[in-house]
Amino acid sequence: MTTHIAIVDCQPLPAAVQQRTGYKGFFEAFTRLFELAGAKGVVFDRYNAFLGEFPSLEDSIPCAIVVSGSFSSAYTDEDWILTLKNNLRSIHGKAPVIGICFGHQIVAEALGGKCGPMARGPEVGCVSAQLTAPGRRIFQSLSDQTLNRDNIRLVYFHFDEVKILPPGAVLLASSESCPVEAFCVPNEHILCLQGHPEFGSNLELMRALLDSSLENGKLCCEDYQKAVTSLELPADSLEIGASLLRFALSASTIFESLSLHASP
Repeated sequence: MTTHIAIVDCQPLPAAVQQRTGYKGFFEAFTRLFELAGAKGVVFDRYNAFLGEFPSLEDSIPCAIVVSGSFSSAYTDEDWILTLKNNLRSIHGKAPVIGICFGHQIVAEALGGKCGPMARGPEVGCVSAQLTAPGRRIFQSLSDQTLNRDNIRLVYFHFDEVKILPPGAVLLASSESCPVEAFCVPNEHILCLQGHPEFGSNLELMRALLDSSLENGKLCCEDYQKAVTSLELPADSLEIGASLLRFALSASTIFESLSLHASP
């Protein structure tokens, strides 16, 4: 039986970024990440959320659903964003869900959490996030290298953040600039990260996005330069990618082996 992972792509990339990377959206970055992480016998199916596409519950449900980043804000009333929230609610534990960046935020919103602009300004570049006790347990369980440390370092690129966790959520990681860097909802088989492990599989994507954001005025020169310099730091992208792949294939087993309680 073929294993399918649905990648819900929430952003077509700018033409200049497509030309530099060969990527139409974030789908290609995720497939490369999971392939580098050792995915074998897995078919990755693309769904363009901005066109209203989503895995159909009338068909066979994929073993997991990955929701990508986006330039949009999860708390707006754009039609496709409202549709995506409804689609995420309709899954309701039928398949594991992994949310990344915008995906992390819109999953939180769909389940009753709240998002908004970052209070401390954008978080852009390679950043270290502190794991909570549940976060250490989750990532130790998902790691084949016995992740035994108090933080993870990933590439970040976001202007919004999760302000209030949804009911039943467990905080997994935080940083000085962003209190909710990762969370899970054990009963729903949901795991969400604010960082971009998929950028680590091809840093040219991050560099192209930085250049594009500087040119269109989204980023100031100071934030741009800090981000570019930070990319020289080592990141845990591949290891976290492998952990996400393992979660996608065995989420129920992972959560059943851990006793986690919702964050206050």
